[in-house]
Amino acid sequence: MTLDMAKQICMIQRTELGKQYREYFIQLEKDYKALQEQIDVSNLTPEMQLFNQMFKAVAKTQQELQTTQKEVKQLQQKADKVQGTVTDIKHAVIFQPDNWRAGFK
Repeated sequence: MTLDMAKQICMIQRTELGKQYREYFIQLEKDYKALQEQIDVSNLTPEMQLFNQMFKAVAKTQQELQTTQKEVKQLQQKADKVQGTVTDIKHAVIFQPDNWRAGFK
């Protein structure tokens, strides 16, 4: 799935005006990214080149953090499901310690 396709899905409006807005914003982002690639940083002062490198590193770190946060959220949801299962098993064993099979009837 491409980024453009994801945006189309996320911004669905069933009108012609909604489609025009989506296409406008997608094109705007493409133009912005193309402009960023055209900037020649070799003409910048060493301080500004360092700042540019730091900015790119921070941006990459933020993207990685967002990805990690999504993964953690998914794992937390899975853990919550497992926790519910473990709690149910504990209750079956705790309430009838002499007959553990009684909880499974």
